Amino acid sequence: MVRIKKNTKHVFAYLIDKIGSGIHLTLEAPEVMPFCIDIAQRDIQTAWGTGIHYYVCHWFQQGEMMFRDPGMAFIVVDNRATPDDVDNLHIIPQLFAMDYCGIYRQSAIINNHHIVSEYPSLQQDQAAFLDIWFTNLQQQGFIQ
Repeated sequence: MVRIKKNTKHVFAYLIDKIGSGIHLTLEAPEVMPFCIDIAQRDIQTAWGTGIHYYVCHWFQQGEMMFRDPGMAFIVVDNRATPDDVDNLHIIPQLFAMDYCGIYRQSAIINNHHIVSEYPSLQQDQAAFLDIWFTNLQQQGFIQ
């Protein structure tokens, strides 16, 4: 099982609650690339229940091209009884990408709404990066 820090889960809970029933949300902070969260797919079957496939990224534009810097995807199963019940928020890393470097690493494969393959060591690396990234989001003013 991938370990994700409690603070990171609180940030993810904030983002999930902020996007609500929508499918896209862009957050901005001064002097920092915009941050986006999107729902890529619903009804992903996992060991913890049915999840939602979220995509999060910073991005920049160069000419007519959009670049993720970075981009990550996760399957999230939200079994919270209350907004602060992050122990029941299950976050499964699925993808890490940095377009301008040509990096694209899937750590879980989804087929027909099911996770069919996982790479735990890569997922743990992605979770560790997420912990640092989401701490930075708070420090940069994206998360209130």
